[in-house]
Amino acid sequence: MKVLCLSFHAPPTLRPQALLLGKMMPEWLRQGIDVSVVSLSRGDWDLDIEKYELEEYKPFPFDLCRYTDLRQIWRKMRTRNYYSQLKKIIKSVSPDIIFSFANPQESNLLGAYIKRKTGLPFVSHFSDPYYDNPYKGFSDKDSVNILALENEIITESDRVVFVTDGMRELIMKKYPEEFLDKSRVVAHCYDKQLYPDSCGGNKGKIVISHIGAFYRQRNPEIFFSAFSMAVQKDPALLDKFIIRVIGGDSEYTDFPKNEILALADQYGLSDILDLKAPVSYQQSLAEMADSDILLNIDADYADSPFLTSKIVDYVGSGKPFMVISPEGSPTAQLAEKLGQLSFSYRQTEEISEALLALADNCKMPYKNIEYAESFAVAEQTKRYKEIFLELI
Repeated sequence: MKVLCLSFHAPPTLRPQALLLGKMMPEWLRQGIDVSVVSLSRGDWDLDIEKYELEEYKPFPFDLCRYTDLRQIWRKMRTRNYYSQLKKIIKSVSPDIIFSFANPQESNLLGAYIKRKTGLPFVSHFSDPYYDNPYKGFSDKDSVNILALENEIITESDRVVFVTDGMRELIMKKYPEEFLDKSRVVAHCYDKQLYPDSCGGNKGKIVISHIGAFYRQRNPEIFFSAFSMAVQKDPALLDKFIIRVIGGDSEYTDFPKNEILALADQYGLSDILDLKAPVSYQQSLAEMADSDILLNIDADYADSPFLTSKIVDYVGSGKPFMVISPEGSPTAQLAEKLGQLSFSYRQTEEISEALLALADNCKMPYKNIEYAESFAVAEQTKRYKEIFLELI
């Protein structure tokens, strides 16, 4: 079974899709899926998998595209250029399946274009919504075009993979009922073999760690506010805790390091904030192992469809975790099923009370080990293999 995977982000790039590839692809090989990867990412990787690097094509700066129609021309020109680069690769690999891994959505658009040109079975992947993404502020006219692009991807796909049931429902409700039959749900995964066996000490402190960048729509203010409230009740918390933010100083976020520092100062937490630069994926797993509690903060969107790869990595670590996420979201449901702490943005008081309790006991063993193990990379790869076999 030969699969040509289109992923514009791939190792060694430190982006969520690249990190996911690094976990998934070796297991695909172990389960008999012969995979090659096409990417824009540069640099060597230590995977025994062929990676083809496309030459990035920018017909003109996208930021200068003030008019929606010009942005559409830009996207079409890029897709056609990448396909022209891919022709020889497709002929050489002779794949049974084209699998496009988004984000960014350009990989899905390229996959749809390849399907039209070659007729090869095409599986698209949505880790985030496209048209329905609440993080994106599309203009009215651009929304029309984005919907048309999403429709192109869904129509051309023989199978469409979503990471949550909520995302599947959100996106597919716009399409004919028969399109739902070609959609599948495969969650993010973790690889237990990648986690370190041991970790360092923290000098008696309780370390609460957030792994990854913050953004304007999901930043640490709700947590800092609750922690400050807890400190007002028990000032000794400042001697008991360390708040560690790994990757807060990231180059691709709109909520940079200086804003995190300003918030910490505003809430009187500067002395216990340990702000670190982005680290490798392997090091991020070591940071999880070196923490007592892991923190996940989602954007406060009603009916959120998101379940990040990071929270699944938290599950793989076996560490206790706390989530701040919209009520009923996939993240909140996951935390509740495992007996971990879950709060909405309207529960600042409850978060502060939980922090006071954690100062005395931060042990929270998982309630449902079988459910936690369902996110293992071997289990999720079986799902992909089933999807590919349906098409061959």
